[in-house]
Amino acid sequence: MCPRHENSLETIVKNEQQFERIIAMLPFSLSTITLDGTVLYVNPKGMEYLEIGLEVIGQKAAMMHWVNPERRLVWLDKIKNEGSAIDFEMHVRTATGDL
Repeated sequence: MCPRHENSLETIVKNEQQFERIIAMLPFSLSTITLDGTVLYVNPKGMEYLEIGLEVIGQKAAMMHWVNPERRLVWLDKIKNEGSAIDFEMHVRTATGDL
C-alpha cells in the first residue's frame, strides 16, 4: 500500500475512534434502532438511563421501553415519510418500569 493510502486509512481510523469517544461521553441517551425494533447500539448514558446492559444489543427490545406503543407507530410513520423524526417527544420507561 502506498504511504498516501496508509495515511488516509490511519486518519479514518483516528476519526472513527474520536467519534466513538464523543458518542460514549454524551450526557444524554443515544441509540440506534432498526425500524423493526432491533437495538443496534445504545451509548453508556442510555444504558444507565434505561437500566439496561449489552444484552439488548441485537435484540428486538426497543418496544418494551415505549410508554405508549401507539406513539411508536407515529414515530415510524415520520421516519418512513419524512426521513427523520426531528423534535419528536417520546416517553420511555426503564427496564424496571420507572418512567
